[in-house]
Amino acid sequence: MNLVTISTVVAVAITCLSGDVVTAQDSVSDYGQIEIAPYKTVERFNEDTPRYAYEERIYPAAWWVATKSNNGFNQLFSYISGMNANGTKIAMTAPVLNTISQTESGYSSEMAFYIPKKHQENPPEPTGDGVTLKKLSPMTVYVRTYGGWSNIKAIQFELKRLVTSLNRDEKKFLKDDVYTAGYDSPMRFFNRRNEIWLLKDPQ
Repeated sequence: MNLVTISTVVAVAITCLSGDVVTAQDSVSDYGQIEIAPYKTVERFNEDTPRYAYEERIYPAAWWVATKSNNGFNQLFSYISGMNANGTKIAMTAPVLNTISQTESGYSSEMAFYIPKKHQENPPEPTGDGVTLKKLSPMTVYVRTYGGWSNIKAIQFELKRLVTSLNRDEKKFLKDDVYTAGYDSPMRFFNRRNEIWLLKDPQ
């Protein structure tokens, strides 16, 4: 998948999701006060040149709750509000992660919430239609962080910057999946945090 195709897929997927959290505007709590999916920063690149800046991170294996529903955020929020087999209320976490993947027929889009540490060993089973638990394998990603209110134009712009930076630095990455991560409530007006992730090529 080349850069043009990636950008097109992201745009179409965001449109089909009706703005659900790919725009980072539907998270319900300030990430400074909630649990964030754990990761280790391996290295930061080009910090002295912001337009080329990105970092490499390692995320350990972890449980997330996910859905491909067009009403994704509400479905996942219902799960953490008690719509699960145990009726357990689960704290909101960050980021809200969207995965846009290339398929034989075009693309697929999936939204996910990280399951908090206290529920990682035995997360309650979802009962909502189309909501599933998903164990993400350990992954190494290249991450481009940007502020402001995210939208299709911003995502495409920052994705292009990340791809340009990786190519410039001769970093190998996988082109079939694009991740967007949103951390903020719509009530947070300043110092907003949005991210684009691309998987590092393990070879």
